[in-house]
Amino acid sequence: SFSTLAGRAVGDADFKGRWTLLYFGYARCTDSCPMAIPVIATAAKELRKAGIDTNAVFVDIEAPAIGNVRRNSNSADGHDAHIHLVDRKAALRSLQQNFGPDMQILTGSRGQLSAATLAFRVAREHTPPREGERGHSINHSSLIYILDPRAKVSGYGYHTSTPKILIETVRRLKKAKS
Repeated sequence: SFSTLAGRAVGDADFKGRWTLLYFGYARCTDSCPMAIPVIATAAKELRKAGIDTNAVFVDIEAPAIGNVRRNSNSADGHDAHIHLVDRKAALRSLQQNFGPDMQILTGSRGQLSAATLAFRVAREHTPPREGERGHSINHSSLIYILDPRAKVSGYGYHTSTPKILIETVRRLKKAKS
């Protein structure tokens, strides 16, 4: 299970009854996420226009901190050790503003995110920050999971897929399930 940015719980039942393009990443990402997010939003929107109920979902895998965090602490390398927590919230709000109803932005507790990344076999590893990032980066899998209306994984795309490829894949999978 996950939660929306407003704190509403989202579970398996919320994914049933429609196709879902699901991507796990982190809102502060400067690598694969900025490529994948608009692609899944566009593909889902086009599929809806074509009469195929489809949801675009981004799951932010950057778990919230445990306990109190000092925002002014500095690490030996000069990076603000926990400034990424502030950046994360701003990045999540920005995603929600940019994509509005075309993209469902989800997150969760450390336990929820660990369970979800394990269930979907999402690799993730904290690393030093990439250019343009502060705090740390997260190397992560970049698959786009295509969930059928039963909320089961039916296919995959990649962060480099185009909306056209995802649309054709969903149409092919839908036809195969008919």
